[in-house]
Amino acid sequence: MAMRGLDELLKDWSDWTYGGAGLLGGGSTILARWMDSKGDLMFSGSGGSRGTGDEIEQQIEAAVVALAAQDLQAADVLRLEYAAGWWLVCERNGYDFARYDPTEATQLDRARLLGYSWRTYKRRLAKARDHVVQALRDNR
Repeated sequence: MAMRGLDELLKDWSDWTYGGAGLLGGGSTILARWMDSKGDLMFSGSGGSRGTGDEIEQQIEAAVVALAAQDLQAADVLRLEYAAGWWLVCERNGYDFARYDPTEATQLDRARLLGYSWRTYKRRLAKARDHVVQALRDNR
């Protein structure tokens, strides 16, 4: 998968986490819902489905949730990098998300929020991106 193609997919996934999928309804986190459902996530919402276009975003979310079970830090880096559920990462790390603007934050800002060096942030981001790529390949 080309680097640019992955970035576009991850940006679409980020947009999807905000809107029509209804993943964050009811006040629970995605990870909590995943654990409550014993590993099976149901993706639905009052906004209705966008059709088969949701499938890739669902696959990415499932890959990130699976990654979080193995390496929460890498999953958090990916969520911050693409602003997909960033508020959950801020909350989990004790950071006042009202003070965080994902549109203005640099990679260094995100690394600092997590207490990482920029190098560690980049390494965890690469791991998370590789995990998503592999998961998408496996789902073909």
